[in-house]
Amino acid sequence: MPRRIFQQPLLPRKKERGNRDVICETDHLGPAPAPRNENADKDEMRIGGLHEGDIRNRSKPKPWLPNDLGILIATCERGDIRQSQFGLYVHSDEGTKEVPLVGGPSRRGELEELYTAVVRDQPIRHSGPWGMATLEVCLAIMQSAKERKEIFLSHQVPAPEEE
Repeated sequence: MPRRIFQQPLLPRKKERGNRDVICETDHLGPAPAPRNENADKDEMRIGGLHEGDIRNRSKPKPWLPNDLGILIATCERGDIRQSQFGLYVHSDEGTKEVPLVGGPSRRGELEELYTAVVRDQPIRHSGPWGMATLEVCLAIMQSAKERKEIFLSHQVPAPEEE
């Protein structure tokens, strides 16, 4: 018997809005998949195998993908910034310069920073004032889009130099 999904009232004598339940019956989901040949899979990943190129190309830089694929242009005092395939374009009086971004969406950097602050007693780069400045930028972007006007920032702090 195939899988059936249907709705049935909880109270059969009385049909009330929003008082329904989903009941699933699964007697048979079809044949089980064939067992995997692990040796053949392993051979495909070796030199000369079908997936050798996938393994070899893992370390090549891949295009940077923003979390939201929409266009965002930040207009600053001396230029504009927008996304590029591998990072950011900075459009200024000196021309257009691409700033490459490496890595992907990961929180490893923040975890390592927390570890070095706690275990090695080193100062942190992402401090409370830095977090406040970041939040202010995010909120200003939303407010600017809503009100269609320039929003002035007051909580910005200089970013500490990277070591």
